[in-house]
Amino acid sequence: ALQATLRGRLHLVDLAGCERLKRSMASDMVPSTAPVSFKMPRDRDSQRREAGAINKSLTQLALVIHRLTQPVGSGIQHVPYRDSMLTRLLADSFGGSSKTCLIICCSPLLRDREESKQALEFGKRANLVKNVAEINIEIQQEPSDIVKALVAKELAELRREKEE
Repeated sequence: ALQATLRGRLHLVDLAGCERLKRSMASDMVPSTAPVSFKMPRDRDSQRREAGAINKSLTQLALVIHRLTQPVGSGIQHVPYRDSMLTRLLADSFGGSSKTCLIICCSPLLRDREESKQALEFGKRANLVKNVAEINIEIQQEPSDIVKALVAKELAELRREKEE
């Protein structure tokens, strides 16, 4: 019997939206609308550094998506996956061999209108990235010629069904 293992990864990433200093509680004044749980005292410098690091990662992710959605003939071909930890983690999800689903949360509030608009524009650009999903299968032993022929036959049938 042929022993095979299917492998896959699931990435759940909260991109946290735009990290404005006022909204991330890193500014001198905590908004009065913030829930009590968010009003924990923290070192303001560390909050500012964290907000800056989040912004840098989001900027790098936007650059990766921009490069992946540019036409093939345009000048710059390098996709900077290595420029941030976030883009390294999501390399398979954007431009790789996996299926990707992006969930965007928007707010109906007037004060959140600009961030909601930016989030939707980001989602629109990210939707333009085309991945070629592949099945990750690890075979513990070399399949026989009969098994290879059966798999080839099954793939041909699936392709015909897909074309119809």
